[in-house]
Amino acid sequence: MNAQDKTFKGFLIIWLGQLMSAIGSGLTAFALGVYGVLSQTVGQIIGTGQGRGIGFLFVISGLLVSILAPWHLLLGWSIK
Repeated sequence: MNAQDKTFKGFLIIWLGQLMSAIGSGLTAFALGVYGVLSQTVGQIIGTGQGRGIGFLFVISGLLVSILAPWHLLLGWSIK
């Protein structure tokens, strides 16, 4: 594999990540819209409309940290 192949492979990885991000943002915005699929469930907590996808991300991230942090502390893992 030459340098040009490595560069193209890196480009494809970044491009696919950006594509997945754009698709995910669109689906989240649609689902959290005023009449979206999640408007009656998650929308009740964080609201509906434009810009609520980041609120949904914060809720999910907070839940994951609250679940995983005590588990890591109990196992004695730390960042070194």
